[in-house]
Amino acid sequence: MRTLYCACCGRPFHRTSPRGPAPLYCSADCRAQMQVRRRVWSAADRLVDRKADRRVRALPAPA
Repeated sequence: MRTLYCACCGRPFHRTSPRGPAPLYCSADCRAQMQVRRRVWSAADRLVDRKADRRVRALPAPA
């Protein structure tokens, strides 16, 4: 078995089966934590995009 490293916490873990795609996370807890992080990151990205859009609209038109 090949040692893999969790994309969430960095802990090493062993792949249980050589079939299918390699898992990214060492446990269901890490998988759930990454789902929460993705939701928060996407919400933050939307907020940043909205703020940038407002800044662009607030700029004066070029002369």
